[in-house]
Amino acid sequence: MSKAITHGNNLPLEILGQLRSGWAAMSKSVSTFAQRRARFNATYNELAALSDRDLADVGIARSQIAKLAKQEAMKLVLR
Repeated sequence: MSKAITHGNNLPLEILGQLRSGWAAMSKSVSTFAQRRARFNATYNELAALSDRDLADVGIARSQIAKLAKQEAMKLVLR
């Protein structure tokens, strides 16, 4: 049987505040990861769709695509 968390329970309000802030930080981390992953996938797919000749024209080797996509995704700064 579960009890509602109130002032009289064993968990002080300080701990609840810490849990809330921890949850908020974790939620933000997951959101940041998802947005960076989406940016990585978009960049990777756009570059991978180019022909070898098109890539050579812009000075990119096919083996560099993953590295460049990661660099682009890491530029994403969230508030």
